[in-house]
Amino acid sequence: MSVKASSWAWQVQCPAATKTVLLALADHADDEGIAWPGRKGLAEKVGITDRNITRHLSQLERAGTIVSIPRYRADGSRTTNLYRLTMISVSPPLDATIQAPSSPASIPLDAAIQTRTIIEPSLEPSKKKERTEHQKVFQELQAIRGYPSGNGAAEGKAIKQMFSQHYTAAEILQCYSSLKDQPFWADKPVSMMTVGSQIGEWKANQNGQRNTPAGKPTPTEPSPFAKYG
Repeated sequence: MSVKASSWAWQVQCPAATKTVLLALADHADDEGIAWPGRKGLAEKVGITDRNITRHLSQLERAGTIVSIPRYRADGSRTTNLYRLTMISVSPPLDATIQAPSSPASIPLDAAIQTRTIIEPSLEPSKKKERTEHQKVFQELQAIRGYPSGNGAAEGKAIKQMFSQHYTAAEILQCYSSLKDQPFWADKPVSMMTVGSQIGEWKANQNGQRNTPAGKPTPTEPSPFAKYG
């Protein structure tokens, strides 16, 4: 059980029943947000049916809150999925960042406005450049797909997180294209959250550290996530 994962899960905004499933998943996760519980075990923990567990997990994945990655045994048979909590910081509402004066009469209006101006960070040139790069990746992704994102906010956060891990725009887009070329992803939508979970292995492949493609692990070689289960 990870206190970090559980604390993050409590902050996620979602329906009560879905949040209960997310909290149960977080209860199995480590500090990196990685968990691999079986759906039957989750159903018993939450007190609902396997079918409802599957539905809530699908809702969380569509929202970009979790990423589900299939796992396979050495003989090629399926085992429990590996789940990765996106663990993206939940920003506080604006009114929580900018405190209103307790007594409006005690502080002049211009002083309150000045306080707000000081709290809000200035947009430095480096930040402008970083935001432009994020937008460029998102725009090029839309052009490659040929259809708009179903969850632009979550995908934007995933792109930002990859930039913070020092992946370039070219690497992010190349990893996306590489995943789409894999048979496993041929009939499935590849989100930026999925790319974020696969880009490390994809880059290792590019550097010649591994000989297997990113995406679905082969039966003849252990899963890259074998250390988690």
